[in-house]
Amino acid sequence: MVDKLKIQINEDLEPIIPTFFKNLEQDIKISEFSILSADGEKVAKMGHKCKGACGSYGFMDMYNIFDLIEKNGLSGDFIEAQHNIQKLKQYISKIEIEYIEIDEDDDDE
Repeated sequence: MVDKLKIQINEDLEPIIPTFFKNLEQDIKISEFSILSADGEKVAKMGHKCKGACGSYGFMDMYNIFDLIEKNGLSGDFIEAQHNIQKLKQYISKIEIEYIEIDEDDDDE
């Protein structure tokens, strides 16, 4: 049995999160191919792109892993990049999203 990681996300994002994960799956495949091709620039670009998207939606642990992948691409450390891709895939497989109401008007007080 896999322990699930419950992540709370703004309920307003619920309609777009499935597309986000579908796109993320494709980006991970591109990253894996770029790692196998030893294309550090492409690995770094994909890491940067994906960490931005993850951060925008509140997936901070994935943001941190993609930050490492970006750095791996910049340094040409493809072994560590592949390790981080595997860590990312394991993490994603455990995610259970809980959509919650977030009152953004509280920031105005």
